[in-house]
Amino acid sequence: MPYCEKHKKFYVGVCNECKKEKVGTIVASTQTSNGEISKIKVNLALPIKISIKELEESLKDQIELLKSSKSNEELLRAKHKIITTLSKLALKYAESNMGIQLLNTLNDLKQYVDHRYYLKELEGAARYVELMVNERIPVNSSNFLDKLQILLNDIERLAQ
Repeated sequence: MPYCEKHKKFYVGVCNECKKEKVGTIVASTQTSNGEISKIKVNLALPIKISIKELEESLKDQIELLKSSKSNEELLRAKHKIITTLSKLALKYAESNMGIQLLNTLNDLKQYVDHRYYLKELEGAARYVELMVNERIPVNSSNFLDKLQILLNDIERLAQ
């Protein structure tokens, strides 16, 4: 079982105390089955999970950046960041079973997608979510999440 040398505790995954601090690098020790002790480093400079609120705030900033873009390169970069953030936000909403917010996010994403095929796929996903919301069906089924993630990854990749 891994052991955090900084907080002198055993843990599963990443030490909860280090995770709360969200900064720096921690060194953890783990004992292998043959008795050897190995040390691993985990960089916590980036948050492990980004919250919905953080993504929403980031999206607002990115939209302002898009509005103030002066060159075509800045415009494309800002657009890509918005697509990436909207995709992450859509997945968070879907995982959290927030159907109405997911539907709004998918509709927002449509205005940034240029490719006709992916636009139709996105419209289909939005119609499907709308049906699920109207019928009070949870939107966080693993099958739907998988398909949504594939679609959003394809859209992000296309925007690069």
